[in-house]
Amino acid sequence: DAEAAAAQGGGGAVRAQRGPLLRRIARRHFLQGQHKAAEARLNEALVAFEIERQPLEGYTDGALAWRSQLMRLAHLRKVFLPFSRWPQPGGPPPTAPEERRLAEVATCYELLSQIYLMNHRIRLADYCARRSLALGLRLASLAPVVARAYADLLAVTAATGGSRRAVAYYKAQGGGAGA
Repeated sequence: DAEAAAAQGGGGAVRAQRGPLLRRIARRHFLQGQHKAAEARLNEALVAFEIERQPLEGYTDGALAWRSQLMRLAHLRKVFLPFSRWPQPGGPPPTAPEERRLAEVATCYELLSQIYLMNHRIRLADYCARRSLALGLRLASLAPVVARAYADLLAVTAATGGSRRAVAYYKAQGGGAGA
């Protein structure tokens, strides 16, 4: 596969495009039903983007739960305390190249969340959906990613026996995100 060989290769220009290339290869695998191959490429892409230090399977359940809770708390703080004195996540609007990078990373997490849901790996699906949501909310152009992240969180909540309130919240948010 020429794309995979290019992704492994050397030059500086190729190294800069390694993450987006791996994400596109993973998308192709995903659409062809090759979910294991897609999962591997997406994990490689997240490492290439320098977002994760290792593939997600390398984290313990406890570490994933902790990271998911931190993201959940940051999201709740943003929703319920938008004008608080604490700094909000996100910072200044990203530049065009950074926007493209964030969009690629959000898409990686969103695809991984779908793959993990299909494979009943709920903790990983929850983590990826929350990461996708956090990145997607930073950019208005990522409304479809945000809507799918809310749908994935709804599925995770249903799978874990979450509260009716959480189900209603994710349902309402997911329906309004794509609009």
